Amino acid sequence: MLNVGFLTPSLALGGAEIWIETLAERLQRCRPVGCVLTNAACCDPGLRRRVEAIMPVHVASRERSAADLTAQLSETANVLIAWGLPSLPLLTAGLRSLVIEVAHSDISWPSQAALLKASASKASVRVGVSRAAGQAWTIYNGASLSRVEAGRRRGDVRAELGILPRERLALFVGRLEPVKAPHRLVRAISLLDDWKAVFVGGGALRDDLRDFSADYAPGRCLFQPPTQNVGDFYRAADVFCLNSHFEGFPLVLAEAWLSRIPTVTTPFAFAAEMQDRHGNINTVAADTSAAAIAAAIETAATGVTVERAWRVASEDYTAAAFARRWDNFIVERFCEACNA
Repeated sequence: MLNVGFLTPSLALGGAEIWIETLAERLQRCRPVGCVLTNAACCDPGLRRRVEAIMPVHVASRERSAADLTAQLSETANVLIAWGLPSLPLLTAGLRSLVIEVAHSDISWPSQAALLKASASKASVRVGVSRAAGQAWTIYNGASLSRVEAGRRRGDVRAELGILPRERLALFVGRLEPVKAPHRLVRAISLLDDWKAVFVGGGALRDDLRDFSADYAPGRCLFQPPTQNVGDFYRAADVFCLNSHFEGFPLVLAEAWLSRIPTVTTPFAFAAEMQDRHGNINTVAADTSAAAIAAAIETAATGVTVERAWRVASEDYTAAAFARRWDNFIVERFCEACNA
């Protein structure tokens, strides 16, 4: 059995970090043997504990550099899987392990393009989580069913949030960062009668978004901290909204499909890619204006895409299906490398 190690800049509650946990937990043909965390400040204690239940987590410090820890991990890992590290060539210089770099974002995003340019290395095999990620190899993501399990009844969650019976609820889950453009949802909600929005997550824009919503949609936007237990929010929502500038393969979108709630996105490349692959499983706003997003929310709320999206996600975009794809890819690529 092949041994696999992971290199990550963070273990916060984000899609790329949860991706590591999801994959490592479900590998069958490969064995996870460790994870190097290069930035100790970017770490959620709960996620770190869950990852440590699967494999050791080695945190870079003044005493042990990320390069030293990576070299140590490579002594037992045949394959290293990395993401988000512009210093990747330095970390892996001279190592015999096969290095797989994962691109989690749309290659059209300047920050992603710059990162990949900085981390360029002839030793790396590059994998994108979608065609939008622009790499030679594509391995689609999948969501964990345990993440979307609801622990409470829909009515109880909505009552706790202060949602009246006549009101409908739009949900955002993720980091409140500029690339996610959460302000777009606030503007859209301001145009819709009897709709509220709940934002589940933290990030640089959290305080600014609160102030913005108080001006544009007073009393209609709610804020919840990031949590591993997002199933209650999926159950409580009427529509899931992701209005980003760029996305690679957002796990939250797969989670919403598996939760059987309608989804709305702006027309980023991944949304078009899913339409090409599967047809109508997601309502794509005509453009990024508040009016277009509001119209898409009302269309999605009819539920016309829900069952088709659930069937597609249940077959192609579960954590189990995603791990099988990676198992097969790692084994096949490692054998090719050995025979080269």
